[in-house]
Amino acid sequence: KNLQPLRISSPSMPLPVDPGLRHGHLPCGLAYYIKKNRKPEQRLALRLAVRVGSINEEENQRGVAHIIEHLAFRATRNFENF
Repeated sequence: KNLQPLRISSPSMPLPVDPGLRHGHLPCGLAYYIKKNRKPEQRLALRLAVRVGSINEEENQRGVAHIIEHLAFRATRNFENF
């Protein structure tokens, strides 16, 4: 495909949405995005984008996101000594 640069005029400018993407919000507030992939066949891929991190923390919460990140990978097969 012939990609063109995206012209962003302000930090609050919304990014364009792929017309092949279905998206919305559930009653609980969770946003979802669904896109069909032809390959691999008969498979589903799930990716989570979670709006958490130090940028979302208040001053009295500093460091909590970092600790949660460490706990999420603690004692998994790929991080046995973490």
